[in-house]
Amino acid sequence: MKRKLILCFLAGGKIDNQPKCFIKTPNNKTILEEEFEIFNKIYYNEYNIELENTIILYPKNYEKVEFTKLFEKTEINIEFLEGGETLQETINNVIVFTENKKIEDNTFICFISTDTPLINYESVDDIIKRFSLLDGDVFYPFVSKEVYRVKFGEKMAKNRTFIKLKKDSFCGTGIVIIKKGILFNLWGKIKKILENRKNPYQIAKLLNLDPITIIKIMTGGYTVLELEKKINSIFQIKAQGMLTNFANLAFNIDNQQDIKDYEEILKEKSKL
Repeated sequence: MKRKLILCFLAGGKIDNQPKCFIKTPNNKTILEEEFEIFNKIYYNEYNIELENTIILYPKNYEKVEFTKLFEKTEINIEFLEGGETLQETINNVIVFTENKKIEDNTFICFISTDTPLINYESVDDIIKRFSLLDGDVFYPFVSKEVYRVKFGEKMAKNRTFIKLKKDSFCGTGIVIIKKGILFNLWGKIKKILENRKNPYQIAKLLNLDPITIIKIMTGGYTVLELEKKINSIFQIKAQGMLTNFANLAFNIDNQQDIKDYEEILKEKSKL
């Protein structure tokens, strides 16, 4: 049986009131265009995946036409939805969309942040292929600090936020794949976690975690597999962490320092 997949590009992030997704990649395309082309070039049929919808969430109170004109020549059907003031409002808009469209609960939604200018086909194809082979409800690709350091150097690694676990530290890639039914059923809890994502104590309270679990999380006492098992137990789901060696997926732009780092990377590339 084929897995059904929806691509959902989260294009609402801004720097200095300008969408980050409009930053140009080495191919002189906006990040949004680059990601859109890459994800739509994947041979989904070979992986027994049926691509159902492509959604672009543009910033709230921003001109929709600035986004639609980027894709005037594409033959792919795209749904343009206005995002919210916050990430949780934006995701809520996606949930409402899937409910109105009567999307089946076993359909997967691939959320893609549009601030990763070094994204390439090989890294995305690797994620989608592995997703097609693994059983689960949630898939979360991540990169180790050591792999990131080797690729971009110690200085740029210090500018990233890593979660400390046993043996190494890790960061996300801006890609999360989750089953629609799971997202819908757990949305109340997920929403509260997003609202309190900078307050670990409040999250621990929301999840009703015992003191030993809290200490192990705060001190990096879990291995990747142990943490994965704990998450599955708490949410009663099957989550699959996907360790990837494509450090480029973890380089994202959040602030002016990231832009400077990006310019430095491009300068080094031009010397090769």
